[in-house]
Amino acid sequence: MRGAPAAKASAPLSEILLRYWHGHAKALPSAVQARVALALWQDHWDDATLADVTPERQEAFWRWLAARGLSWSYIARTVTVGRAAITRAYRRQEIEAPVAILAPVPPQDAPAAREPVRLTIPHLAALADASPPHLLRFLVASLCTLARPGAVLELEMAQVDDAAGLVFLNPPGRRQTKKRRPTVPLADPLACLVAYTRLMAPGARHVVTYGGEAVGSIKTAWRLTRARAGLPEAATPYAIRHTMATEMRARGVPAWEVAGWLGHKMLGTTETYAAYAPGYLGLGARAVAAVSAEIGRLSPVWARATGGLV
Repeated sequence: MRGAPAAKASAPLSEILLRYWHGHAKALPSAVQARVALALWQDHWDDATLADVTPERQEAFWRWLAARGLSWSYIARTVTVGRAAITRAYRRQEIEAPVAILAPVPPQDAPAAREPVRLTIPHLAALADASPPHLLRFLVASLCTLARPGAVLELEMAQVDDAAGLVFLNPPGRRQTKKRRPTVPLADPLACLVAYTRLMAPGARHVVTYGGEAVGSIKTAWRLTRARAGLPEAATPYAIRHTMATEMRARGVPAWEVAGWLGHKMLGTTETYAAYAPGYLGLGARAVAAVSAEIGRLSPVWARATGGLV
């Protein structure tokens, strides 16, 4: 017997999205696209209730999507999926009243969303050849995890489980935020670097170190290295994350798996257990290894680093 419908103010948006996925969207021909759209909703709105979905908050959601480099047509499709979830909940009497979900309209005075810089294989090889040892470690860890720069610099050796072949980007005791840090496979290039570090510096705490100590910032090293490599100023450390997401899609990795690597919430998946399943995000791991091999053919420095020799 169905319980009483939730009041509009108290209905958790995350539950509405989840019920829509399990009850309808996952059976659609467009299930992959729906899953990515729902993950974006989940990622931004987090623990919001329907009462939080005000016009002002919706406009902020549009801006958040635009800041990620998404086109306004893609944003409109993403919003449509959330609207469908809320409408379904109302029609099934799971909520007392729906929320008006506005059609996205780009502000007339807003600049066009800046396209994220995506680097080529020769760019990455040039960066590797120009990098000091600690920045080279950063490059390897970034490329192999698609993590944000802050998460890479904070990555500790204890977060790398060699036996399970996993990297737990969110350390124990740290609360997940909207910028989720997922669990990803331990790609071979990073596995070699970590194994070498455990052998040669058994007391090392962090993956990215300078003189044996954690690195708090790479801004200066990145700026100098970028200049030596001949890359444009728009190429920031975040470019590694954008580049690898693009490379994965170009190599046939499904959108939902790329979303998992990037830290978007995986609806219907308990990551704690899914991470130990054979083949977990495996297509992405193979893409990482392929990109690394291509860089290594152009950069002896990268080849040594991913062979555990830095």
